[in-house]
Amino acid sequence: MEKKKSKKDLVISLVIFLALIGYFFIANWETASSWAIALLGFGLIIFIHELGHFLVARACDIDCEAFSIGMSIGTPYLFGIKKARGGLRVRLLPKTSGVRENIEDDCLWIVTIPLGFKEDGDTEYCLGPLPIGGFVKMKGQDDSGPVDSEKDDDPRSFVNKGVGKRMAVVSAGVIFNVIGAFLLFAGLARYGLDKVPAVVGYVAEDSPAQEAGIEPGDEIVSINGRKMEVGGRSNLDYTHIVLAGILGGEDEPVEMELRRGEDELKQVQIEPSNASRTQMFGIYKPKVLEVAEFQDAEEYYERVGLEPGDEIFAINGEHISSYQDYRDKLKEIYKPYIMFSAKRFAENEDLLEAVSSRFKLSYPVTTGNLYNRTDNLANIHSIVPPLKINGGIGVFDPRIDEPEKLSESRFVRGDVILQAGDVKFPTFNQLNDVVSKHENKQLELVVLRELEGPRKEVSVTVTPEVREKGGDPKIGINPVLAMSMPIIADTSSSGENYPAADLPKAARILEANGEKVSSCFDIVSLLKDEKTKQLSLKLELDSGEKKDFSLELNEGKRFELVKELAEPEPFDDLRVEYRGENIIQAFQLGTYWVGDMLGQSISTIKGLFERKIGADMLSGPIGIARISHRIVEQQDFAFYLYFMGMISCFLAVMNFLPIPVVDGGVFLLLVIEKIKGSPVSYNVQKVLIYIGLALIALLFAVVIFNDISNIINGS
Repeated sequence: MEKKKSKKDLVISLVIFLALIGYFFIANWETASSWAIALLGFGLIIFIHELGHFLVARACDIDCEAFSIGMSIGTPYLFGIKKARGGLRVRLLPKTSGVRENIEDDCLWIVTIPLGFKEDGDTEYCLGPLPIGGFVKMKGQDDSGPVDSEKDDDPRSFVNKGVGKRMAVVSAGVIFNVIGAFLLFAGLARYGLDKVPAVVGYVAEDSPAQEAGIEPGDEIVSINGRKMEVGGRSNLDYTHIVLAGILGGEDEPVEMELRRGEDELKQVQIEPSNASRTQMFGIYKPKVLEVAEFQDAEEYYERVGLEPGDEIFAINGEHISSYQDYRDKLKEIYKPYIMFSAKRFAENEDLLEAVSSRFKLSYPVTTGNLYNRTDNLANIHSIVPPLKINGGIGVFDPRIDEPEKLSESRFVRGDVILQAGDVKFPTFNQLNDVVSKHENKQLELVVLRELEGPRKEVSVTVTPEVREKGGDPKIGINPVLAMSMPIIADTSSSGENYPAADLPKAARILEANGEKVSSCFDIVSLLKDEKTKQLSLKLELDSGEKKDFSLELNEGKRFELVKELAEPEPFDDLRVEYRGENIIQAFQLGTYWVGDMLGQSISTIKGLFERKIGADMLSGPIGIARISHRIVEQQDFAFYLYFMGMISCFLAVMNFLPIPVVDGGVFLLLVIEKIKGSPVSYNVQKVLIYIGLALIALLFAVVIFNDISNIINGS
């Protein structure tokens, strides 16, 4: 009676589980289907790994008790099928795979399909409810610990086979992962795969790439002698530039061969800095003038007035024909915003309409960048404009935040800082000084706020805190220059270009060279005119007094300003097809890609031990599933398959590390057994297994922590 009740409860649980799964799929079909594809792909890689163990074990006459597609973690398997005397034996909802005793008690229901088999088979084939891999269960082998061969006298047991056969079985999973990746890559190479090429989009100022003479449009055909040449063409892509930076030695120069134009080849050597290594030496992706399709970016497109697929053809009314053309013209623009003109096409690719889009420009507070660290304040012939808040932790952003979330205790994006403590119109350096002096103490900031109404002064009280060990106190804001306000916060020299002018702090600029001034951009416009030899200013002092000042201008640099778009750039990445023209070329390319991925995986692990790569950069199964899901939603299916090939190669390398528990550790023990002529003692193996389990548990904890942190942080 108790047994029947247990089976009834099991059926009810199964029905409820399947109903919930079905409801979730129907209610969230697009999301659920992309997640399902992502998980199935990851599971298929693990399945191929286990299939390798299974097939080679069968070939070595090892008794395989069970082989499962999918996993069961605390739940019954969906069903199990095994060749039995008289036919196929089918078990519904078996609790355990490969059971050979009391099989009726281990499942909900059992039936034999009559097929006339005269003897029992060895292996039960199971289907697990979780599509995240599979496993093979061999007699005499246990992943949770060593099996004592002295207690197992079955000649078909894993532990009683020769060392060579056991080595073949242990290494088969890794070999199958590599073979599977090769076949996948070769198929993709024959079909064609779009990737971002190793072409220079633009070169950052003061970067090692600029110092080496690299120019936009250069194609990198060789990195440290590696070309991946197929059919006379280099098959490097942009990721090779990224990895050459991240995985290279701290003081190791990087040799590159560039193709400039049609035929010119140029050899360069990049001397990287620590900052440039993680920023691709200052070499940025090639872009096209088509608007990219970003995920979950409806608000962005609505804000900027563009749509995915729009083709940008002009900036501020001037025609542009390439991404570099845009970068060159942007250098000369010093205005509050830029205007993009774009063509919008109908589904049949006919021109639908021309649209305009306005992007605000923001002006950073210093002239430094990743490659030229400096605290020099950005200035206009020594005049330093006030600060405004461009974002930060807890800063209210009217573009995306709901109005009811605004309170008097919060900063608002666009607030101009009028006073911090006792300092009026503080510069970036002065603000940092004030914040440092108020560590763990209340600090009042007065800001000028313009939000759905006239401007008004608002006081916000904050408590500066140290947020990072060894760091400085912060208040969680990201300031930029308030160029729209013609106020002199302070003056700053520009080295040999010009000294700091003797101008009164907190003064308002009323006129410049007889013309009314409404913003700092008016001053920049005058300075850009080479005919202007002197700057005559009429100022209104903080006291209300009006006074005239005059500055002599030189022929060289007249201002130091850096600018960037206040919104993400809309441009899509340039992609080209990587394709083998025939089967031989496809196999060549597949071999290159497998070797590339295996090499990258090994270099990544090596970089972890050498501390070139932080442990926080690692992802676990949750992270891989999220990335897979994102690729399924955003990229072509071919790129998803390419990503699965990458994971297969990385899984092969990880599984063959010399760590007890994983295949590489077991293989190493077999090598030792071969050399010494006898197995490593049972007790020693137990200790090594425990050490291996501890290391795997630690790694699993780190990657799961990273995955959860990335989910919380939205990264």
